[in-house]
Amino acid sequence: MSLVISTIKETLPGERRVALDPAVAARFVTGGTRVCVESGAGNQAFFTDEAYKKAGAEIVTREGR
Repeated sequence: MSLVISTIKETLPGERRVALDPAVAARFVTGGTRVCVESGAGNQAFFTDEAYKKAGAEIVTREGR
């Protein structure tokens, strides 16, 4: 069994936080954890989907996971 960590996009208007940044995501990935990040989750905190991809995270949508 493997561990999966998922981070969703905040939906509250004006919310700028994200639960997981790319640097921490990379540490989890390096440790063997699968990390899934909803597309756009880091935008308000200035973290792009590309930064999460470079960290080894998978970019997903709520509809398609």
